[in-house]
Amino acid sequence: MRLMLTLIVLILLTLPLAADPWPDEVVSVEYGVGAGFGQGDSYPNNILGPPDSAATPAAPSSTAEEVLTLGAGGNIVLAFRDGGILDGEGADFTIFENPFFVGGGPAIFREVGLVAVSVDGEQWVEFPYNDESFQGLAGVTPTNGSANPLDPSASGGDSFDLADVGLTFARYLRITDAGDAVSDNGDSFDLDAVAVIHGEAQDTSTPEQMVSRPAYLTLSAWPNPFNAQVTVQATGFRGTLHITLFDLLGRQISSSQITDGQWSWAPQSISSGTYLLLVEDSDGNRASERLVLVR
Repeated sequence: MRLMLTLIVLILLTLPLAADPWPDEVVSVEYGVGAGFGQGDSYPNNILGPPDSAATPAAPSSTAEEVLTLGAGGNIVLAFRDGGILDGEGADFTIFENPFFVGGGPAIFREVGLVAVSVDGEQWVEFPYNDESFQGLAGVTPTNGSANPLDPSASGGDSFDLADVGLTFARYLRITDAGDAVSDNGDSFDLDAVAVIHGEAQDTSTPEQMVSRPAYLTLSAWPNPFNAQVTVQATGFRGTLHITLFDLLGRQISSSQITDGQWSWAPQSISSGTYLLLVEDSDGNRASERLVLVR
């Protein structure tokens, strides 16, 4: 068993990263009046990863390391190069901005954006919206950064279903500050993150396939990259899960067993770097995830 795991790890370490749920590239951005925040050294990484893990509905993300201000009427186009957005059951992706409850609620401070998707980056389909209820717009719902960003029932943010615009797949996403089209509370949309809930890997040699990962299995980690603690959620697996963590030299860091599908790692004396997590259930189903520790 140990030899087999070691061989699997060595194979995985020679393969490219699997598709992750975040955008891969800023294709274009057109800034409007009031833009500038978030364009420094942290850009574009500040918007090409997970939402701010410290954000709460009362204290939103507000640093240049986490958000990008588009400015009035500004827009941004994001691409998902190593995967795409698929139409699955329910919401397919979530956009995280930084709305927040004013004085504890119920009023919410909002700076909303219009959302459109495209297969080829040329022909766009915009999500319908209601300018009074804000339904169909981004920047409406506060973020819960401590929750799994792939779980819309807990993460906050605004989720969208490709079925609402008649698409089964999209590779490009455009967000446009609503400007004068919608009466909101501020002057500019502030993008924090986008998370793809239903996607597909374009590379046919992904680590997940190398470990025979069935389509019904999902493995997600948040926040990732992380500093103090990372939480991993495994769904679709059966029975007891065997969790094994390796470094990039193939050395085993830790191992454990869980029965509830959730595992957390809070390293105390481990240095920054990339670590490989292997999960195997009682039926022999396996999946992998790369965890990035930043001190």
